[in-house]
Amino acid sequence: TYGRVRRFTLAALETAVQQGRLSWQDLVVVDAAPTDIETVVAGVITGTRQGELSHINVRSLRRGTPNAYIQNPLPVFETYEGQLVKLVVTSESYQIVSPVDLAEAEAWWKAHRPQIPPLPVPDDNDATLLSLPYMAKSLDADTLVRRYGGKASQLGILYSVMAPRYEGQPDIPILVDGFAIPFHYYTEFMQSNYIPDPKMSNAMVTLEEYLQGLLEDPQFRSDSVFRRKSLEDFMKYIEDYGIVPSAWVDTIIAKIEEVFGSQSVKVRFRSSSNAEDDVAFNGAGLYDSTSVCVADNLDGDDTGPSLCDPTAKKERTVERGLKRVWASLWNPRAFEEREYYQIEHRNTRMGVLVSLAYPSEDSNGVAFTGDPAAGRKDYLVINVQKGDESVVQPGTGIIPEKDIVYLEYGWPSRIQRARPSSLMPAGEWILSDDQVNELASLLVDID
Repeated sequence: TYGRVRRFTLAALETAVQQGRLSWQDLVVVDAAPTDIETVVAGVITGTRQGELSHINVRSLRRGTPNAYIQNPLPVFETYEGQLVKLVVTSESYQIVSPVDLAEAEAWWKAHRPQIPPLPVPDDNDATLLSLPYMAKSLDADTLVRRYGGKASQLGILYSVMAPRYEGQPDIPILVDGFAIPFHYYTEFMQSNYIPDPKMSNAMVTLEEYLQGLLEDPQFRSDSVFRRKSLEDFMKYIEDYGIVPSAWVDTIIAKIEEVFGSQSVKVRFRSSSNAEDDVAFNGAGLYDSTSVCVADNLDGDDTGPSLCDPTAKKERTVERGLKRVWASLWNPRAFEEREYYQIEHRNTRMGVLVSLAYPSEDSNGVAFTGDPAAGRKDYLVINVQKGDESVVQPGTGIIPEKDIVYLEYGWPSRIQRARPSSLMPAGEWILSDDQVNELASLLVDID
């Protein structure tokens, strides 16, 4: 990569990101690995190790930019502070070339900045709340993505793949139910809610018109600090003043009761945009999910705590959940990532995947039908962590268990315990051999 060296402590990096002082032309050097860097940067050097599924690493792999662990990186890079350098990283070493000519760097940036194919034209017309078991039976994959977004569509397709394995075995809770809220409601919300017009006093424009104005504003396009504040203010306005029609809320409440059988069940509203969960643009960690409790809508008051979760001090209503997920389409980290990939923001939409929430997990993880880093398909990669501790956004120095399952003739044959969880006692593993083998057989079926 090419970039200007910017050195930070962990706290100073967070402040710089919040203030919009970093760009995709900056090479970030930080004393410890953050859980994430919520903007696009040219490369990352951290003074503590990361798991390979940390959001920083996933983003770096997607962009093809360096992400390296180096001991005591702040003093190592001190002499390069503020300089434009070329950084070359391999699995075993790194090399810094300084100084470099700006024209050389600009030519490299132009040649390597990604551009994905245009997003499929979104379908804003259909208002059907579609349950997961019926998604793949009702519509083809392209129509699903154009109407419901990547996450909901792909979970619906996965459901149809897995269901035949468990026909006649209703006691096996492997298939989670849920449903999808299409783009229709997001688009109607953006076209029917109003915000003060920054160009004319005492005038109002729709949320959609306001966004169009931002995207055409030269200061918004060129000033990262102004851009970040504008987007954060816009998100806050949506959450504070956006109005969700009561008829929509009633329809969604009825669907939650139909699918999950209860008003007091805790569900998750998950982002399902048309700019995520795609081979060309996976969008890991860009958008927001939140918990929702129907009982909070029906209790006759606006005060917490949530009836589904006494630890949540505020109510988790359907309206709040919708606005939180919809607004996250325009959070700064998502905007900057899409901008780096030269995605047309005007064509982005946000749907919602509604599924059960799972508090107090025994374990959680991420599994791959292959190795996404090495591009190999002769083994499976399973990363798992104890309890609720995140695999993709762990605390500093927390590393998940990694299990590799080798395949022979396409079927699981041998387990390699590649790395234990840093949270487990020495010699102990989160998943038993039987659990690893069962999961591996499911992954083969899915693949």
